[in-house]
Amino acid sequence: MGRKGSSKKNGLTVLGFGAKLWWAADKMWKSMDEGEYKHLVLGLSFLKYISDTFEQHRARLLKGRSGASNESSRPTLSRAEHFGTMGTQWLAPIEHNIGQSRTLACLRDTLLPKLLSGKLSVAP
Repeated sequence: MGRKGSSKKNGLTVLGFGAKLWWAADKMWKSMDEGEYKHLVLGLSFLKYISDTFEQHRARLLKGRSGASNESSRPTLSRAEHFGTMGTQWLAPIEHNIGQSRTLACLRDTLLPKLLSGKLSVAP
C-alpha cells in the first residue's frame, strides 16, 4: 500500500474515501484562494469524520453490539400513539399558518396591481 487509505487492485491504486477527499483537496489547492480553501478543507474533514463515525456505528450494528435487541428498538404501540398525538398538535398550527399565508398571498396578488396602477388608494 503506497498511500494511507489506499490499496492495490489489478496493478491500480484504489483510494479509500479519506484518500479521495484529500486527493481532491490537494488538486483544488492551486486554483483557490487560501480563505476559500480553508472552508473546503474543514468541510472535507467534517465529511470524513461523519463517514468514519457512520462506518463504526454500522460495523457495531452488523456485529450485534448495538446494546439493544431488534425487538426493544421498536416503539411500543402506546409510544407510537403518543407520537401521533404530539404530531397532530404540532401539525394543526402549521396547517393554519399555511392557510393564512395562502390567503394573504391571494390578497397581495389582487390588491398590489391595483395599488401600483392607481386604481386603489390608501388613505393616510
